[in-house]
Amino acid sequence: WMGVANVAGGAVRRVGRSAEQLEPEHRRDGLGLLLFALAIVVATREWWGLSGQVGEIIHTVAAGTFGRAALVLPLVLIAFGVRLMRRPDDDQGTNRIMIGTIALGISLCGLLHIVAGTPTMTDGLVSFRDGGGMIGYLAAAPLVAGLRVIGAVPLLVILGFFGLLVVTATPVHRIPERLRHVVFLDAAVPGDGQSIWDLFEGGGQDPDRFKDGFMQVPWVKPGDKPPYSVKHSVKCFSQPVRYRNPA
Repeated sequence: WMGVANVAGGAVRRVGRSAEQLEPEHRRDGLGLLLFALAIVVATREWWGLSGQVGEIIHTVAAGTFGRAALVLPLVLIAFGVRLMRRPDDDQGTNRIMIGTIALGISLCGLLHIVAGTPTMTDGLVSFRDGGGMIGYLAAAPLVAGLRVIGAVPLLVILGFFGLLVVTATPVHRIPERLRHVVFLDAAVPGDGQSIWDLFEGGGQDPDRFKDGFMQVPWVKPGDKPPYSVKHSVKCFSQPVRYRNPA
C-alpha cells in the first residue's frame, strides 16, 4: 500500500507541476472551455429535459441551488467563458462583473423564492426547486421573517439594481448619460456644435455618395417610397447641431 501511495502521489505532483508550466493564456482558455462544458451539462437537463439518473443529479444540483434561475445558468456560464477567453488580461473587469453577477443572482433567487410562496424547510428541499433554490431561501427567508414580504421585496430589488450597476460599471450619477447612449444605440450622436461628418473625420464626404443634394445609400432602390426608404439630405450630415437645453 505504501508503494501504491508513493506512485500515486508522485503522479499527482508531476501533473500539478505540468499544469503550473502552462502559459497563463492556456490556463484561462482551459477555464473558459470548462465553463462552456458546464453550461452544456446544465442545459441538457434544464433546457432539453435530460431524463434518467444523470439528469436527476444535474437538476438536483442546479435547481436545488438556484431554483428556477437555473434556466439562465447556462447563459451566465457561457458569458463568463467568452469573457475569460476574449479579455484574459482584464482581471479587474472580470472580478467586477463577477461581483455584480453574484448580487444579481442573489436578488433573482430571493425574489423567485418569494414568488413561490416562501417555502420553508418543513415543506422539503424539493419545494425549493420551484422557487429560488437554496440561495433564494437563504437570501429571502430571513428578510421575510423580519420585515415581511412588503419589506423583503424592495431590499432584494435594490440588491439586484446594485448588481446591474456593478456589471455595467455605471455609477448612479451616470445613469442618465447611459440611458441616452441606449436610446441612440444604433445612431451617431454628435455633440453640441458638431456635425455627423465631424464624428467620422470627414470619412463620409465622398462626392460619389451624394447626388442632387441627397445621400445615395444601397438599400434605397429606385421607386422605393417613404416611410420605409428615405434618402437623407446632405444637410443632415454637414450641418452642426445645437443643444440649447442638454439633458
